[in-house]
Amino acid sequence: MQRWTIERPVTLKVLRALPEDRLDYRPHAASKSGGEIAWIFPEELRGLCDIVEKGEASWESRPGPNTLSEITAAYEDQASRFTRLLEKTDDARWEAEGKFLYKGEVVFGGAIREHCWWILFDQIHHRGQLSTYLRPMGGKVPAIYGQSADEQMGPH
Repeated sequence: MQRWTIERPVTLKVLRALPEDRLDYRPHAASKSGGEIAWIFPEELRGLCDIVEKGEASWESRPGPNTLSEITAAYEDQASRFTRLLEKTDDARWEAEGKFLYKGEVVFGGAIREHCWWILFDQIHHRGQLSTYLRPMGGKVPAIYGQSADEQMGPH
């Protein structure tokens, strides 16, 4: 809960830094677009909430919304849902078995706590990935674990 409380607002800050009109930006043809990466955040949390609540989640790639405000609203909704679940998760549930399924196959199994850490680390990974897109998209990189060069330089 301590780490989640720190990481959640930082992730939201990076999402909000995306230029709305450049969500289609991708640095390479094989790369996901900025909007596609942004949509990973609420979708992963949706799956994680299902694991905490039901013991399993089945990953289905759903098309994301077209606007940044819809993506950030979905993130905030799922982040709030996850926070509520985490606050009421007792030790027995924390240690209970969870399954992450893709096309009916278990791709990750283990204690609920392991799923929580796995998704948190994956979100930190994707947040870093997304932060490298910001400048080429015309945005500014916000502080993540300290000031960014964009914050130190001030307005351009």
